[in-house]
Amino acid sequence: MPAGKRTEGIWACGLCQDRLRSKKLGTMTPFARDHENILSDLPVLLCFDSGYARFAAVATFSAHAHLKSDIKFYWLTTTDVVDLANRLKAILVSLGLNISIVSVDAS
Repeated sequence: MPAGKRTEGIWACGLCQDRLRSKKLGTMTPFARDHENILSDLPVLLCFDSGYARFAAVATFSAHAHLKSDIKFYWLTTTDVVDLANRLKAILVSLGLNISIVSVDAS
């Protein structure tokens, strides 16, 4: 059984319940406001090499498309993949995604 309580036909944690209640009342409690901030800046780190760069781009787009939160993606990759990562990033950024690339020397 999931943790939390059933709220409006879905299971929700205490934070989500407070958030839903606050939105209905038109006020944001400090508890709900903190939760709103957590949901608005979700950092996601994906680590990959040349064999997984395209898969990472697909996973990044899928997460962006299916989550209601604003997501900040960090791609950690090797220096030999930076050109490909930048090309993939350019495509995704044009679709509204927020991605930073961090490269490391694998040698």
